[in-house]
Amino acid sequence: ASATVDDTKATMTKQGESDNAYVNMEVTNQKQFLLPLTGGTGSYLLIIVGVVVAGCGVMVLRRNKKAA
Repeated sequence: ASATVDDTKATMTKQGESDNAYVNMEVTNQKQFLLPLTGGTGSYLLIIVGVVVAGCGVMVLRRNKKAA
């Protein structure tokens, strides 16, 4: 079997007695666009706020236990 990819003819070659075949092609990566950044400063801020809120909750619970 054969096909044409981006004006390059690709021919499938059988591997020995196997039913599998391979296509020997060279692929060139091209930078098309930038992907959005995930995580970073925004997630650090959310984690810090969560730790502070949890710490305040623990302090309030300890004060309530001492008062009771």
